[in-house]
Amino acid sequence: MKKIFYILLCIMFVSSCKEHKLTNYGIEFHDRECKIYLDKDKNYTISVEVQESQDMIFVMLLSYGKYERHNNNLLLYDDEGFEMSFKIKENALSPKKSFAFMKGNEMESRYIYPDEEYLYKYDPMHLEKKTRIINDFENSSIGSIFNCGTYNNNGGRSYININEDGTYQFIYKDLLLSEGEWKIEDNILYLYDLDLSYQHEIIINGKTLMIKKSFGDFEAYKFELYE
Repeated sequence: MKKIFYILLCIMFVSSCKEHKLTNYGIEFHDRECKIYLDKDKNYTISVEVQESQDMIFVMLLSYGKYERHNNNLLLYDDEGFEMSFKIKENALSPKKSFAFMKGNEMESRYIYPDEEYLYKYDPMHLEKKTRIINDFENSSIGSIFNCGTYNNNGGRSYININEDGTYQFIYKDLLLSEGEWKIEDNILYLYDLDLSYQHEIIINGKTLMIKKSFGDFEAYKFELYE
């Protein structure tokens, strides 16, 4: 009886170790690293870390929400309402439905303190400030004839290509986050991501755009037409 109990404990321990592998994954692109953090409460975040200088790392949140594991599949449910999925391999994740830049790239497992302290946490005051900024910008929008072209973020880290053929590319630090088709209704530019079945909403005010609804922490980001 003791032997059976010991075997059961071993099985539980091995199973726990396998689950432990679902805690932290990453992929490197030169000076950038994309990371997926998973915690024991089924929460996840995806972020990109950029080495801005020798002493500074900039972290950009791309996605957050809940995850589920079904056999060898990892399903991510973003709080914005879209889903991503990955095939679980022994020491890696293989993207099936994901951000565009992840396609064809496996994310290797990492083992650095994989717990909720690494999950991105929103400050309620930060969210309230973003909401005020968006509302003020939308209320001040005078509308304008929209121009196709490249719109750059003031920080130079991201840009959006609006093409005359009705397509777009949303890029962060040379990583293609989203691509698909665009349309305009009143003073709102809608970008529809065909792979993720997700629609970004962007306010138009002359030659300036402000993101109203998008991935991660991009809301309230302002883009200017590059001429």
